[in-house]
Amino acid sequence: MNNTKYKPEYCEQLKKHMAEGLSFKSFSAVVGVAPSTLFDWLEAYPEFGEAKEIGTNASLLFWERLSINSAMGNLVGDRPANIIAIIWNMKNRFKEDWQDKQVVESSNSDSLKITMAYPELLPPPGTPIIDVKARELLPSKDDPIKKETEENGDNSGS
Repeated sequence: MNNTKYKPEYCEQLKKHMAEGLSFKSFSAVVGVAPSTLFDWLEAYPEFGEAKEIGTNASLLFWERLSINSAMGNLVGDRPANIIAIIWNMKNRFKEDWQDKQVVESSNSDSLKITMAYPELLPPPGTPIIDVKARELLPSKDDPIKKETEENGDNSGS
């Protein structure tokens, strides 16, 4: 682990860096180390880990404020903000709070937990979700899709 380049003042620098909406990994370019070194420092220096946590929240605040200002029609510099870029950034950098998802939990003893992104793209309830290739593995010859495939001479899965 390369800890020799670490300096305690990096904690404050990291918080300021991330408060500008920048990422943790991009801080490696500021201090001239590989991103993996930053992750090593998280392990070796608890205060650096705390600075990262504070910085992550400061970055979230930056992007949320930008989003709100954009929604209110405020300009960024001399032009409107790119709301699509803001949304993309929020969903990808702050997934826990901003990703479109629905969590469904079953009541069986296995505690099955399924996370679905974009549940509105799922077929209606009761619709069988299986593709033609998977149907070839089914033992039933009464499957209408499998019969149609065989009648049309599509043997690509065989």
